[in-house]
Amino acid sequence: MFSKAEDNALEYRYDSELLRVQPWGPNALRVRATYEPTFPTENWALSEPLPELKDVSVSIHDDRGSIHNGAITAQINKRGKITITNSKGKSLANLNLGSGRTRGI
Repeated sequence: MFSKAEDNALEYRYDSELLRVQPWGPNALRVRATYEPTFPTENWALSEPLPELKDVSVSIHDDRGSIHNGAITAQINKRGKITITNSKGKSLANLNLGSGRTRGI
């Protein structure tokens, strides 16, 4: 279900979908999903070099995983609900994996 990938990314696999949330600059996260076995190696339009990030942590528990990068945190539960919050705990976005429905973006 949950795993920590190289480059301090949080990955979540559900059925045939793979989700990756990774730090992308200070206080920022990049969220990607695919039905392929792995992600493409290209960064596509995100071509600027990333600074070294020091305040990144990934936590994995039985029923959830989370990634923290500076002032932003993403948490994924075992049903694929992604909640992104700022350092004050304010919800910035709620996403449901595979549903195509988002709130807050």
